[in-house]
Amino acid sequence: MAGKYEGTVFGLGIGCFGELSAGFNDFCTFIALNRAVSYMDRYDDKSPKEALGMFRSRICRAWGHAAVFAWSNLNLDRSRVLQSPASGTVLTPVRGERTGLLMSGVSFLGFV
Repeated sequence: MAGKYEGTVFGLGIGCFGELSAGFNDFCTFIALNRAVSYMDRYDDKSPKEALGMFRSRICRAWGHAAVFAWSNLNLDRSRVLQSPASGTVLTPVRGERTGLLMSGVSFLGFV
């Protein structure tokens, strides 16, 4: 990024409730500003401030949804560790693939 952040490395982090680090705000503004400039070159139906707000809103919404979905998938994957009552074997299914662990008759829906 050129300007005051030239040469800066942003630490982009996502919290457990979908909140994003401060670096995301600056990065979002940079992307939205570039998109608003190209929008204003083609169309003249919005002011520059409205175009910037429109793109910032779209980007923040998409990133927020992606953060919440990613955190939900992580929690679901963590909850899928099963304990087999028969052998005491811990089963860790990974999105329908076998992990190499003993399957011992337990599925997500109960015993097979």
